[in-house]
Amino acid sequence: MSRLRLLLPLTLLAVVAAGCTTPEPESEPTPSGPAAEVVAPDYVRMAQNSPSEASPLLRQKHPLASADAAIIGPEYAAAFDWTATAPRIDEDDATRMGLPGAIVAQSGAELFLVHVAQPSPRPVGKSGALTPATQVVVAGQARSSSVRFGRNGVLVISAPMGAPVLLKMTDKGRTQTLDLRTGKRGSDANPLFYTRYAMKDFDVRTNIRPPEPGRIGMSGSLALLPWSEDRGWAPAGKAWLRFEGSLYQMLADTDGQVTLDLSHSITVTVGGKAYPAPAEKRQLSEALNGTPTSESLDIEVPVGFRTGVLRLKPVVTCGDCHPGTQSSVRVTLVASPVPMEP
Repeated sequence: MSRLRLLLPLTLLAVVAAGCTTPEPESEPTPSGPAAEVVAPDYVRMAQNSPSEASPLLRQKHPLASADAAIIGPEYAAAFDWTATAPRIDEDDATRMGLPGAIVAQSGAELFLVHVAQPSPRPVGKSGALTPATQVVVAGQARSSSVRFGRNGVLVISAPMGAPVLLKMTDKGRTQTLDLRTGKRGSDANPLFYTRYAMKDFDVRTNIRPPEPGRIGMSGSLALLPWSEDRGWAPAGKAWLRFEGSLYQMLADTDGQVTLDLSHSITVTVGGKAYPAPAEKRQLSEALNGTPTSESLDIEVPVGFRTGVLRLKPVVTCGDCHPGTQSSVRVTLVASPVPMEP
């Protein structure tokens, strides 16, 4: 009887102990497909395409205001509209994005993605085949990466988790920076690239002077710019008041060869001080026989110029012609959004 009393507690103890056994932990599922390449800590690559909208990469997508998250230069511009972070890019997304294969960040790092916005802002000059000098700066360390930010492309960067990521772009010898995490430009950004002060449908014509009727005119647009294709960067504290349009003559009894002395004929007056057009001479097209030739010229004015008076008092080289008397027009520049590429 005593033996039975001893066995029963031992049997119950064994049953209870068996029920309290800690289960083995389940292993996490491993991603399917080929093994991912562990990228270098300084990895920077421009993927040609965006991942699909259903991609896990976009579950934590952070939108950016592309009007702010932009760098605009003389001949190049780029803007971005979202960012995302992920530890890896699997094979399906890599294939869609145009990457060689699946990739994964090193321990303690993440893959930071930033998407190129469309449409993009238009630079001041012609954006041809130029690839500007660009650098990605991660946690204060620069990585050279001259890339073109193509339509729907994604810049992929390996970075320590949460580390600052800046884009530095040098165009025509001057550098601007953009914080890709926040979408905010640095203090080195030139404000005149991001707000265009302009006047459309600008027109001034000299008054006809008897006995021979004659007239010289300017019609087109005016814009305030820090850089121009013809004259480069404006001096410190100055900007170019750029005229684009028609500069023409309607003069009787001439052989069509009429040359205008720009600096002595065209001035902009601001606060009582006159700023002349460039010191050059321009042969004028004849409006009587067709559409005047498109022209451009840059007048150096204070960088804060917003309103003034443009005077046209022709000094010409021609036959016995009468180019008309002085005329003027009030110039008022209005802030407008940056033109966009289609």
